[in-house]
Formats: sequence, structure tokens, C-alpha cells
Amino acid sequence: MGRIAFTLPLGVVLAGALLLPAAQDEKGAKGAKGTKAPKAASNANAYVLAGSQHVIYRDKDGHIHQLTQSSKGAWSHTDLTAEAKAPTGAGDPTAFVLNGAPRVLYRDGKGTIRLLSRSAKGAWSHTNLTAVTKAPTPAGDPIGYATKGAQHIVYRGSTGHVNELYKLPKLAWAHSNLTTVAKAPRALGEPIGYVQNGTQHVVYRGLTGHIHELYRAPGETWSHSDLTKVAKGPRATGDPFGYILGEAQHVVYRSAGPSGLVKGLGHINELYRLDNKSTWAPADLTEVTKAPLAASDPTAYVLAGSQHVIYRSKEGNIHQLSRAAKGAWSHVNLTTEAKAPTAVGFPATYVAGKLPCVIYRSAEGQVCHLHRPASGKWAFTDLIRAVNAP
Repeated sequence: MGRIAFTLPLGVVLAGALLLPAAQDEKGAKGAKGTKAPKAASNANAYVLAGSQHVIYRDKDGHIHQLTQSSKGAWSHTDLTAEAKAPTGAGDPTAFVLNGAPRVLYRDGKGTIRLLSRSAKGAWSHTNLTAVTKAPTPAGDPIGYATKGAQHIVYRGSTGHVNELYKLPKLAWAHSNLTTVAKAPRALGEPIGYVQNGTQHVVYRGLTGHIHELYRAPGETWSHSDLTKVAKGPRATGDPFGYILGEAQHVVYRSAGPSGLVKGLGHINELYRLDNKSTWAPADLTEVTKAPLAASDPTAYVLAGSQHVIYRSKEGNIHQLSRAAKGAWSHVNLTTEAKAPTAVGFPATYVAGKLPCVIYRSAEGQVCHLHRPASGKWAFTDLIRAVNAP
């Protein structure tokens, strides 16, 4: 489900899950650092920690791999599955950061949620969160985020309920059925969470194509809002991505066109609210920018007060829709500008310092990294080739 770890709201996330061969047993896999990085069989995701970029993906054998860039710019490889002696995975791994420590999430072939954690001494370990919390098995990939020392993981269960696994400081992992608590409709797609001023927000696509929000302020219980109904926006055909810019909330998604008609199919739409006293409103970013139609779910990042929405077109090109503060939306074809390979799956994006980055998988299994220096054009790096170069 490749979006990316929010570096805007909080982590990294990322798109469409690919199922794997049967998962390995609880004893995990053998392996070590410094091995050759294999090709990707999943969408890539990432997180930023202490100024370093960390890109994660799954290979065809179900191992979770991490590509890391040092402060001097060199990329290295770690087989996280081998390091943590963890079972193999299915779907797309995602990641978030808690108190300076990375957390990598994935779904294994048995339908359980696995958490890979790195200690202060650098050792990776794994936890079977489904077993620990006795929570329902997932029907999609989990997404995590953090709030003041607490960990939160949201996912869709087999019945369409949105579930949360959470761990408060010094307490054990616990489970909550957010759909039941908030009396909300069931989910058709994958939920994603973000935080604004201490309030948790989880957005997802419902069975009728409406975008729904579950939200919870500190000390309160979970509530529900039908954002599509409130904003009078078009129905969705893909999963939404939520982020914040100052006091404003933004949710972007692919639409099915007005009233579900073919017209407008593949448009990138935005539901936005300028502050918590404002009403939600819609905007058709494809119509405004005259950009190509989307064939993937969008993701987004914020940099220096500007909004940037990323997606893949049916030709496999990566496109960016951008809007500076108080400016108009514009469009650029990143694949063309960077002279990069075309994409399969969904892109993910993040910001490292002041460097915007977009990652995705090519048809050949490359992990493609697009980046733009402050004074230059977008450039392309094949991360697996960079890691494996002599």
C-alpha cells in the first residue's frame, strides 16, 4: 500500500499490496548486514532519522530490506528479516519513528502484524502484535504513527472494521475496534492516521466510496465524520492520504467522477479545512492543473509552506501537483524531468532536511529514488545499484 512514512504529519507510508509465497515459521531467517540488496517485489516506503534516509521494501522471498544513506551520502543495505530473525512478510512494509527509534511494520503470510524495532544499541528484534493483543487479523497493510511517546497502528480487518493497536508509555500493547467505538461505516480500503495539535485523525474509504474520518482529541472518545458528505466531494476509487499544513487539514484521493460517473475517473481530488472552525471543502486538482489522470493513489509532502501531491499515471510516469502558499496549483512530470524509469505500484514521498524525495518500484524491481536539491532539477538514483556497486 505504498504511501509514506509521515514526514509531513508524522511518519511514512505508502500502495497496492502484493501477496507473497507462504510465510516462514516463527524461527525466522538467517542473514547479516552488508549483503547484496535484492530487487524489490513491493512498494517502497521510508523514514528519516537523525538526518539519514532509510528506505524499506520487501523482496520476492518475503524478506524486509532497508537501504540507508549515511551522512556522507553513501548507501548501505541491511536485511531486517535476517537481523531480527523475523518471519517473512506479505504486502508492503511501512515505518514510523518513536522517540528517535525506528519502527517497521508488515503483514506476514499467516495474516499477523509484525513489528520490527531497533534498540539503542542498534539490534533489531520483532514482535507479533496480533498475538500480543489478540486482535483480529488484517485484510490489508498496517500503518503506524506516534503521539507523545505512544505508538498507534491502524489497519482494516477482514470484516471491514478499522482496528487500532496502541501502546501508551510504560503500558502493554492493547487493541481497540475504532469502527465500533465511533459507530462508523465499514472500510473498503486501507486507513491512514495523522496527528494535529494532539488530536488523532484516521481517514479511510467506505463501501460507498465516501471518505470517512475517525478523530479523537486528548482525553475524549473516538468520533466519526463523513467528509465526502460534509464537503460535497466526489466519491473515491482509491485510498485517501491525509496531511497537515499549519492549522489546515488536507485529504487527497482518486475520484470516481461526479456522482460516480466515468467523467472525472482518475482525477486527484482534495478535501480540505483551513482550521477547526472552518467547513470542509472540495477541490479537483486534476481539473485545476490539467494534469494527466492518476492510476495510483496519491501521497503528499509539505516543504517550506508549499503543498506537493505525488501520484503515478497509467503510463507509469510520476507526477507532482504543487501549490505554494497563497499560490495556484501547478504540475510537473517528475519522470521526464529526472530521466527516470517508469513506475509500477504506488509512489511514496518524504522530506530529508530540505530535500524532497520520491521513491517507487520499477517494472525491473529497481528501487527508484527521485530527489531535488534546493537549487536544481529533479534527479534519479537507482538505490539497489548504488548499494551493490563495488
